[in-house]
Amino acid sequence: MNRSGLHDMRTSITALLTGLALVSTACTTTETVTPVAPESLSVETPPAPLRAALLPKQAGDASYASAAAAVQARIDQRGVEPAKNVILFIGDGMSIPTVTGAKVNSRTLGVLKAASFGNCASIQGTEADSLFGLAEREGLATGLVSTARLTHATPASAYAHTPSRDWEDDADLKGGEAGDCKDIARQLIEWPEGDGFEVAMAGGRAPSSPWMKPTRKMKAARATARMAVTSPPNGSRSHPPTPM
Repeated sequence: MNRSGLHDMRTSITALLTGLALVSTACTTTETVTPVAPESLSVETPPAPLRAALLPKQAGDASYASAAAAVQARIDQRGVEPAKNVILFIGDGMSIPTVTGAKVNSRTLGVLKAASFGNCASIQGTEADSLFGLAEREGLATGLVSTARLTHATPASAYAHTPSRDWEDDADLKGGEAGDCKDIARQLIEWPEGDGFEVAMAGGRAPSSPWMKPTRKMKAARATARMAVTSPPNGSRSHPPTPM
């Protein structure tokens, strides 16, 4: 091939390569794209963590430890979900162990079995924590609703510490062993846990009234109330409000 033909071939190859380069550039040109923000995704709020359990004073009691182990085994088996509200039904005769988790001596309230019935001095250091007291310490709202008196043994087990369930008011604190113990009605009013009960609805005006003779029997209590209403002392027709 002469020089003229070789020159023409080089020119053609150069033109071809240039064209291919232009086509490649056109095909790979990057356009400026404005990123589109993704749609906001709804994120579910995780459930509130379970509260750390508060250990009551009686946590070392054998009956409490046994009951706690049984409850934990049931939780491990079934799992547990946080509860918004708790309604605890207490049958008559089930009061003390139900709210304290510990066995106590008969006819005492809120004190461990080291306390002696009717002996005020014996209850020092034996006071047990109730479910209601623990709840109040956590800032929860608590309340009592009972068909009995508020000072009756079953509802009183939620707040009282006494060696005798019969010490419902100060008139009952008789005998040398009563000491400085507070009657159950006073303990209800002066209950120190949290901000106290938000609700307390039951009978029992007599133990909380200074001018009504307290009584144990329901019929006698009603009869006393009727007499007081129809013929109050000093001719006064005004009466203190019924405890709620």
